[in-house]
Amino acid sequence: MKDRIVHIKDAKKTAIHNKSYMNSYRLYSTRCFGILVCLLVTFLLLFTPFTAAAGIKETSYVYNLANFNGLILAQWVNIFVDKERTETYIVDPILRDIKIFDRNGMEIYVFGDDGSLGFITDLTVDHDGNIIIITNMDKEIKIIRCNYRGEPIGTIELKNLPPELSHFMPDRIVYREGKLYMAETHSLSIAVADLNGQFEKGYDIAPMIKVADNKRDENEMTGFYVDRDGNMLFTISVQFQAYRLSPDGTIESFGKGGSGPGTFGINAGIASDNKGYIYVSDKLRCVVLVFNNDLTFLREFGYRGNQPSNLVVPNDIDTDNNGNVYVSQGALRGISVYKMEYSND
Repeated sequence: MKDRIVHIKDAKKTAIHNKSYMNSYRLYSTRCFGILVCLLVTFLLLFTPFTAAAGIKETSYVYNLANFNGLILAQWVNIFVDKERTETYIVDPILRDIKIFDRNGMEIYVFGDDGSLGFITDLTVDHDGNIIIITNMDKEIKIIRCNYRGEPIGTIELKNLPPELSHFMPDRIVYREGKLYMAETHSLSIAVADLNGQFEKGYDIAPMIKVADNKRDENEMTGFYVDRDGNMLFTISVQFQAYRLSPDGTIESFGKGGSGPGTFGINAGIASDNKGYIYVSDKLRCVVLVFNNDLTFLREFGYRGNQPSNLVVPNDIDTDNNGNVYVSQGALRGISVYKMEYSND
């Protein structure tokens, strides 16, 4: 009888021990499962393309700019899209020419390839269809107005510049609503003038973003653009930042450095479309990031690879009024065009 009681006590102890062991095992298993779920979610966030976006249903690759010999094998060209006429211009720093493409992405005209216009850095098109270029000619920066054939019809001399812009030498230019917006990227300076060159307003960016005078060259603008409302958009790669400067001088920054979705590796070109979405290319991550008008990150597209829909070191960027985004690349991959499909927002 005594042995039986001892056996029962031992059995109870074993049962209690087993129950405690099972509870510990269940707790351990639950924690392990939770850790695995967290790791899986983290992996998906880091390595799965981020595509959800309010207002944009889908992004799809459409085509590359081409001529009758095939795709344009250019790299790191500057792009300007004439939104009124849906023509695309590219400034090729290697061939030193300007190519014009129709709304279907086919080359229709080339000029400047004879060297007569000097070393062209950027261009824009005014409301009459005149092409306005910035060029380095005989070691002097000039703003030249050309007709639709690329034939010079005059120069634009900047007038009444303030003393702080007396040595202003722009290398980027955008026409919007009767005004010329010009940037000297290495000095972080912007000047706004009318089509006759009459100075209207200037912006010294450095103090706005807390850059010391002796650090201007180290913080030069990479991308420069003017949106539909006259806001000036620009990027500074070394800061991993993009900026929006309003005409009244209010400045906002957005973006942050990183390697995951929504972050900047080496941010470069910047543009916006007629719906207010902002596009920033990233050379290192090989994507284009999309932000809404509130400067909130929405999605990315492109991604590194050799397929036509991929991007390799994307640089300059522009948009048209039909939902197309034009992206220049390195590695002689030319200019890729992507279509934005908007939802009804």
